[in-house]
Amino acid sequence: MSSNDRSERRVHIEFDSKKSIYNTSNLFFMGSCFGEEIHKKMIEIGHASSISNPFGTIFHPMPLLENLERIVLNKPCIAQEIFTQINVESESHHHLQFAYRFHNADKTALIDHINQVTGAAHKQLNSSSHLFITLGTAWHYQHLPTNQIVGNCHKLPQAQFQKFLSYQAEIKQAIHTMCNLVKAHLPNLQLIFTISPVKHLRDGLAENLASKSTLISALHECLAENSNTETIVYFPSYEFVTEELNDWSFFRDDKMHPTPETIDLVFEKFSQAYRN
Repeated sequence: MSSNDRSERRVHIEFDSKKSIYNTSNLFFMGSCFGEEIHKKMIEIGHASSISNPFGTIFHPMPLLENLERIVLNKPCIAQEIFTQINVESESHHHLQFAYRFHNADKTALIDHINQVTGAAHKQLNSSSHLFITLGTAWHYQHLPTNQIVGNCHKLPQAQFQKFLSYQAEIKQAIHTMCNLVKAHLPNLQLIFTISPVKHLRDGLAENLASKSTLISALHECLAENSNTETIVYFPSYEFVTEELNDWSFFRDDKMHPTPETIDLVFEKFSQAYRN
């Protein structure tokens, strides 16, 4: 079958046109690595006012919510948040809600760095017109010594963690709290959610589908409850890649990450929906 024949046989995803991004718009991206790709495309086309993931790539909605709360409220980091890993000859300090780079042999230096990043991100978000949140997975890792759901395992011993699939109600509550946080503190901010099309095949194919289904169901319940506002919307990047493109050729050799061509196609839809 030719590529033209495949294109004609595809189901086409509808994209609501909001046309709310101008050259002067300030954009803020949080969440999975797919949102990072859209941010990079904005930078490539010369949209310099775009910020992405000040605390690093975060895939699960619960630590993502904690990071958003920290930024919105400009919440300072305190010593009790830091986990200290003691080894035979050394010790290291980690903030497990953030990416791996947020670790340090000096605990005070780590806290100071986190607070500097928080302050800068708070200022950037307050001057932003759009916040894009990309959800990646419903699988979470619980750190047993601290009993917290983490954003990153920081290359700590595997025995310190236990893996769970979050309940839909838990995901929905996290998303609901994100929406309320933005409405209360940044009422003029356009909040755009999307689900990452990146396949987490290391979890297993069926497990990846269960994860994405949980995210989609929870998110759409929240969107239905916020249907009376135009400041909270959904961009169907996951549906576009998995249902409309619907071909393994749109993924890299690892069968997990979309190809550059796929990202270009998603960005084209993104531009049609939001850019003026």
